Amino acid sequence: MGPNTGLGHSSVVHMMESQMNYLMQYLEQLEKGGSNARLDLKPQVQTAYNKHLQQQFDGTVWNSGCKSWYLNNKGKNTTLYPRLTAAFRKATKTFNPNDYFVSG
Repeated sequence: MGPNTGLGHSSVVHMMESQMNYLMQYLEQLEKGGSNARLDLKPQVQTAYNKHLQQQFDGTVWNSGCKSWYLNNKGKNTTLYPRLTAAFRKATKTFNPNDYFVSG
C-alpha cells in the first residue's frame, strides 16, 4: 500500500491488485530500456495527481475539520483514497510512459 491508497471502506486487496497491475506494466516498460534503464515520474505529473487527489476530499467526512489519525500534522490526508476502489482501478489500469523520464 502506498500513500493515499488506504481505505475507510471496501477491500484493500482490490487496491493492491490495481497497484500490482500498474507495477507490472512499469516493469515491462523498464525492460524495454535495457539493463541500465530508469523511469522517473515527472514532478509535474506527481504534483497534478496529488493536487487532484486532495481536491477529491472536499465535501467528504475526511476533510470536515475533525481531527483523526488519517491527517498529518498539517491537516493533510495522505492515508486514505478519497473515491471508490473502482475509480482507483480505472486510474491505474494503463501505464503511460509519457509520464516518466527515461534514462540509462
